[in-house]
Amino acid sequence: MREFEILKTQLERAKSLSYNDYDTLDDIVRKGKMTLENLMPTKLYSIEIGQIKFSNHYIVSMPESTYRKDWEKGQNKLINLLDTAIQDFEIQSKIPKTEPREIIKERIIEIKDESEINTLKGEFRVYKQAVKNWSLFITFSQITSILIWLYFTYSDWEWYNAHDKKIGITLLFNLTIIVALLNIPLKTKWLIWIPIIFASLTTLFTLI
Repeated sequence: MREFEILKTQLERAKSLSYNDYDTLDDIVRKGKMTLENLMPTKLYSIEIGQIKFSNHYIVSMPESTYRKDWEKGQNKLINLLDTAIQDFEIQSKIPKTEPREIIKERIIEIKDESEINTLKGEFRVYKQAVKNWSLFITFSQITSILIWLYFTYSDWEWYNAHDKKIGITLLFNLTIIVALLNIPLKTKWLIWIPIIFASLTTLFTLI
């Protein structure tokens, strides 16, 4: 790769860079930045190379040795950066590039007969409705029974209070209401409850 060879050339030029040769330094940095951007665009080498300082700004004049130390320090940073980038590229080039494989798992459900599913759905709907109806029946039966017992217990009805079979009357009356409420969960068979209700009422009037 031509860019990689150019980068290696800039490393050798940086190693032989003379003190205060800013023209050559500028050329090394420019070519190094260009090749680093092309070879490793996701790395920060191309930015870091432009941030290396070869001289510091002093308020007063400093000895020549101080400026040389600044130059040598910057030169060493440039050499280290280029050498690190070259080794990094060589390591990355040896790693085989593999694209991530997308695994799609399919789950196939075989339906032999949809009519069976529809039948199960229908049975489940009937079951839910039955639970709802029986819940209503139990609730209404309990409330009705409580109201009947409260009424007959605290009623001022003289005939009822003086009757010797008032407990039987209360029970039969309560039973009649409960049998009538069975029409809620068993509304499809409500005709069978008519004789039962009639028998309960007959027994009630017989007691009276």
